Amino acid sequence: MARFVPIIFFSAWCLLLVAAGLAGIQLMLWSAEQALAVGAALAGAGYLLSLRSQLKSLTRKLDAFVSSQDGRGADQSQFISDIATAVAALDQRIKSLEEHTVATSAPSLLEPVKAHVSEPSVPISQQIAKAILSNRIDLHVQSVHALPSRQPVFFECLSRLRNEHGETLYPSRFIEHATRSKLMSALDNFLLLRCLQIVRQFGRRAALEPFFVNLSASSLRDPQFLEQLSEFLQSKPELKDALILEVNAAELKSAWPEISSEMTAISKQGYAISLDDFDPGEDIMDVAAMGARYVKIPASNLDQHSLDLAALKSAGITPIATRVEDEKTLIDMIERGLPYGQGFVFGKPRAWDDVLVSKGLVAAA
Repeated sequence: MARFVPIIFFSAWCLLLVAAGLAGIQLMLWSAEQALAVGAALAGAGYLLSLRSQLKSLTRKLDAFVSSQDGRGADQSQFISDIATAVAALDQRIKSLEEHTVATSAPSLLEPVKAHVSEPSVPISQQIAKAILSNRIDLHVQSVHALPSRQPVFFECLSRLRNEHGETLYPSRFIEHATRSKLMSALDNFLLLRCLQIVRQFGRRAALEPFFVNLSASSLRDPQFLEQLSEFLQSKPELKDALILEVNAAELKSAWPEISSEMTAISKQGYAISLDDFDPGEDIMDVAAMGARYVKIPASNLDQHSLDLAALKSAGITPIATRVEDEKTLIDMIERGLPYGQGFVFGKPRAWDDVLVSKGLVAAA
């Protein structure tokens, strides 16, 4: 037994190192609470993967050691049992941390946010920055419905900001300012993070509709953001049926030469891409080559252009009519054979908390 004492102590020392690493990550999580709230992800996802690899190696060594022992005394058996229990606990802790850690952006995304907090000359940008840093961002969703049944089948995620007085800032007020002030990447990150948290929290025990999550032109043009988003999504194939990345069709086409490798990697992993404000006159094969599986077309555009539904279906692309605001337009979309519709005729965007209550997933406050 004496020759195995160094192995036991080495194992215990490794466990202490792992525990210290976990404590460090926990401190990162605590210090990054606000960053998480605005979607700036922890850079700890790669560290967690490394930590899990180390833990697996340690577990194998422990198993090998245990299997090599014959005639252990009670104290030795208890010691080994304690180590095994610690390994199992650490494994669960890593899983828990993985559940709440999303590596989709760099902390540098917060720098433009902080810069605008004290900028007196741009009051709207200042309000946006303060809302982000104070976690005054509410998630709203607008449903996408199957036609002609009108059953909800998807959710599109939307951000609503509140100022320090509790007044809501709608996109019509803040999108332009947020884009000009380089704050959109932080907002995109928050939205993505929030949707991932929902999927993690409810997806395994509730039949939630998949989420359309919008990425702005600012995010598409941010190589650091897109690279890390691509790496993260590739490491999480289990999320591919829950998230659909939505981008503006013209913006994706414009940015494609610079971002094709990242977007192609995301698409090949099985994540669907949706093109918003799609022009029916675009070449369908070009659109399919960019990984699009959904195209959203404003209903008014369908009055001006014909849509080749057969060609879209053949290319594996599903069209969705948007801005369907009244029954007359809805009937027209159904007669045209559109499989899905979205707009005020189905209902206005709702706070996510209200949706959870309506689904019986949480109790009403």
